[in-house]
Amino acid sequence: MNGKYLTDTNVIIKLLKSDKQAIRLFDDANRIYIPVTVVGELFYGAQNSSRKEENMSIFTDFLSNYAIVNIDTSVANMYGEIKVQLKKDGITIPENDLWIAATAKAKQYTLMSFDSHFNKVYGLQVVS
Repeated sequence: MNGKYLTDTNVIIKLLKSDKQAIRLFDDANRIYIPVTVVGELFYGAQNSSRKEENMSIFTDFLSNYAIVNIDTSVANMYGEIKVQLKKDGITIPENDLWIAATAKAKQYTLMSFDSHFNKVYGLQVVS
C-alpha cells in the first residue's frame, strides 16, 4: 500500500493483541498517522480499565512511534460536509468516527479500519 494512512482505534487495539489482519495492515502501509480522536479513545479505554497504569504505558509507548494528526479548520470543515451528507442520506455513525473520517478525507489519507460504517462516507478511502 502506498501513500499516507490514518488508523482507527480498532486497528490499533487488534495490532496490540497480535491480530494477523491488523499486523498485515501495518506491515503493508508505509506512512501511518494517528488522529487525535483515536488518541482520546485509547486514553479513555486505559482510564476506564482495571489496569489503568499498564494500559496508559502501553498506549503512550505505542503512540510515541507515530505522528498525531490534530483537528484543524480543514478537518472541521470536512466534518460539517460529511455530517450534512450523511444526515441527508439518513445515515448515522458514531460522532468520534465522523471526526476520524473527516481527518482522513481532509488530509487525503486512506483510513485503516475494521468498521464497515466508514464505507458509507462518500469519497473516503478505507482498507481493512
